[in-house]
Order: sequence, then C-alpha cells, then structure tokens
Amino acid sequence: MTKTQTQERPLEQRKMQRKQAKQAGRDRRAEMILAVQDEKKTRDEQLELQIANVDVRVAGLEARFTKLETLLAEFAPETQSQLNQETKS
Repeated sequence: MTKTQTQERPLEQRKMQRKQAKQAGRDRRAEMILAVQDEKKTRDEQLELQIANVDVRVAGLEARFTKLETLLAEFAPETQSQLNQETKS
C-alpha cells in the first residue's frame, strides 16, 4: 500500500464513525420524541376520563337538586319563593 491509501483509511473510518454517531443521535432523539408523545397521549386520555367522571357527577347533582327543588315546592311553597328571590339577588 502507498502512503496515501494508508492515510485515507483512518479518515474514511473516522468519517464512517461520525456518520454512525449522527444516526444514533437522530435515533435517540426520535425515540425521545415518541416517548414524550406517548406520555402526552396517556395524560390526555386520563384527563378525558376525569372530565367524563366529573360530567357524570355534575349531572347527578343537578338531578338531585332538581328533585329537591320539586319536593321543596310541593311541601313548602313559601320557602320556594324566598329561595327564588335570594337566587335573583
């Protein structure tokens, strides 16, 4: 081998190593981005479930409140009118 061929080999090897290192870095970044996206998706799904649970609880409370208002109007109409006045003020 001539001197130039011997000198080129380490340069080519180093060039290949840098290329592989860059690709490994890209792969790591892509994996991190996917992991963050998965975590966000999981968090969003959990929040959606919590919102659905809160909506169910609110609907139940509204139904109970309506039933209480109905019972109150039936058994104590004078109290119902006072409550309506307080709510308006």
